[in-house]
Amino acid sequence: MQRLDIYLKTLLSSRTKAQEAIESGCVRVNGKVVYKSSLPLKSSDEVDIDTQGLLLGRAGYKLRGFFEELVCKGLWEEGYLVGKRALDIGSSTGGFAQVLLNFGVSEIVCVDVGKNQLHQNMRDDERVRVFEECDVREFEPCEYFDIVVCDVSFISLYKLMESFERLVSAECIWLFKPQFEVGRAAKRDKKGVLKDKTLAHIALADFCAYVQTRGFRILHTSQSILSGKEGNEEFFVYVQR
Repeated sequence: MQRLDIYLKTLLSSRTKAQEAIESGCVRVNGKVVYKSSLPLKSSDEVDIDTQGLLLGRAGYKLRGFFEELVCKGLWEEGYLVGKRALDIGSSTGGFAQVLLNFGVSEIVCVDVGKNQLHQNMRDDERVRVFEECDVREFEPCEYFDIVVCDVSFISLYKLMESFERLVSAECIWLFKPQFEVGRAAKRDKKGVLKDKTLAHIALADFCAYVQTRGFRILHTSQSILSGKEGNEEFFVYVQR
């Protein structure tokens, strides 16, 4: 028998993308949605892929899941983002940007310290403007953003708080990654995954308390539907100025 993710590897260009599609609920086997990448397939099994639901990368599935939760809980109405202007901090390959566009934003500015990471589909979209090799702490836009999203790694969100205060005029969504917030003393496994999950929740609570002292009102927090690449729990924090 062949594993499901290996079967999908050639169809979705890589095993990683196959696993992301499976974990995000875009794959059905014999008519049922499956979430287990290691599921063994029989020769008689029928596999279907929701191609319209496929995204550029793992980050996009995380954000889409959170957006759908906001709508489901009544925090957003359908079409809430239509016509809004967005700033994507830590845009990387464009997972967040793609979801924002799919949800109707009229314009998005992508900022990242790296270069040549953003997918060509995003670069070719006239609604997207790209600022590469740009530290958000030095980014000086001339415009107002209705919503700011942020997905950064290897840096604490605390260190970017002054930038958020400067750039967020209305609403902001952070992807909070405890592994970069708990300090070096916290024990991790070989992959960098926190061994004590309690520390992650304490770090989240501390962060939420802190941002409220900086003028942000918390609207909603939720664990990401997908973990980080190595397995760390991550959380969305949705705030308003």
